[in-house]
Amino acid sequence: MASGAIEGKLLGLMVDGEFTPCEVSCSIKVSNQLLDASGANNGNWVHNIEGYKSWQMSVNARLMINSSPAGFSQIFKKNLLAQQQYEVIIANRITDDMPEFIIRGMARIQDLDMNAVSDSKADYSITFIGNGAFTEVDFEEFFTIINAMPAYADKPNIVDTTQWN
Repeated sequence: MASGAIEGKLLGLMVDGEFTPCEVSCSIKVSNQLLDASGANNGNWVHNIEGYKSWQMSVNARLMINSSPAGFSQIFKKNLLAQQQYEVIIANRITDDMPEFIIRGMARIQDLDMNAVSDSKADYSITFIGNGAFTEVDFEEFFTIINAMPAYADKPNIVDTTQWN
């Protein structure tokens, strides 16, 4: 059972079901638009209300020549031919000893950058902008909750024994 901080190398970004090859880092950003709701009766304080939500996922990786559907060359070709939606997922790479972690949604490419510095390895980055709400958000928190409880604490009955014969 895993508990505590998750190492970054255990998480990765998947594009259409494949992890990004030679990934260096990935990130997710969720934004809430805040609309000004201040009025004359608020004094010197700003008040706001929530507007639209948006999200984006980004990946940075070393440039490789391969045929992976999540690699730079395949995504670059697809993006040149037609702007399309991709299923993007940030998930854990190894699920044997850590709780499930998955955030999934449909997105379009906003930025596709490649860098080739003469004294370093070539790399690329892709920014996906979410199209609608996430289609799945799942954090398996069972072990984290149980491990956080002191040994003497009353623990709820988690197994439904009414279905047993």
